[in-house]
Amino acid sequence: MTSTTGDPDVALSVAEAAARVGLTAATLRTWDRRYGLAPSIRTAGGHRRYNGTDIARLRVVQQMVDGGVPPGEAVVASLELAPDSLRDTPPATPSVTRRRGGGNVIALPGADDVQRGLARAAVSLDGVTITERVAELMDEHGVIATWEDILVPVLSALGERWYQTKRGIEIEHVTADAVARALQTHGDLPRTDQQRPVLLACMPEELHTLPLMALQAALRDAGQPTVMLGARVPLVALQDAITRLRPRRVVLWAQLPDVAAAEIANGLPTQRPPHKLVLAGPGWHDAAADVPDAQYPASLGEAVELIVA
Repeated sequence: MTSTTGDPDVALSVAEAAARVGLTAATLRTWDRRYGLAPSIRTAGGHRRYNGTDIARLRVVQQMVDGGVPPGEAVVASLELAPDSLRDTPPATPSVTRRRGGGNVIALPGADDVQRGLARAAVSLDGVTITERVAELMDEHGVIATWEDILVPVLSALGERWYQTKRGIEIEHVTADAVARALQTHGDLPRTDQQRPVLLACMPEELHTLPLMALQAALRDAGQPTVMLGARVPLVALQDAITRLRPRRVVLWAQLPDVAAAEIANGLPTQRPPHKLVLAGPGWHDAAADVPDAQYPASLGEAVELIVA
């Protein structure tokens, strides 16, 4: 393929530029909107186009982000490079000011550069970088792939580190808060007055809300309105919410078997047309036979398929 670097006659659309550097158009638009990494050409019709220097700069940013540099800092560093220094093979990552991780290491065997970058941001307690990177990943890959393929291994490694050392709970809390911010702001929230919503709630003693927030973000992408009740929802509050909302699906999350109470799942009010009950989370594994009419998704992707269907 003919090189485009430095060629002033090259004028690539967002989709063409994304394909050239191996990213997605959504990522390029995000870098433009958030960090000002905009295409240099504007056509007579008002369309934006990337020239050869833009493509080379995008490759530099991509290399730095893959190496764990926060996207915003990578863009700033790339813009400090003179156009003549940009080549098809990007130069070594420029020096970027980054907070130290204090020597902490998260064991992530088989992890890729994206996961290692998130882990470095986690041990540095750099919630801003985590939020920005997770938001970009969801724009690029979607919520389900980002959660299942990227975030779950990182979050599991953080939990395992705490289990083994009994240290690092602050890392888990900062990371969970940062991921939650990215999930909450992802996509457009469908209105609940246009169709019966999906009701999302944790069991009365359940504190882990992040998986439910991932499900809410994925359903938002699918155009499904939701109502989130959050952590530790008492049975009476759940009953009242069902009566008021008449949801088409009720999702109850349980992380551990100790909080997966079949009597609560069986004690929900009935309605017409009836709602379907989705019992999500590994905590329900042993209680499945006690709530025979419920659905038991094994993953985020499966839960979305069940609910959308």
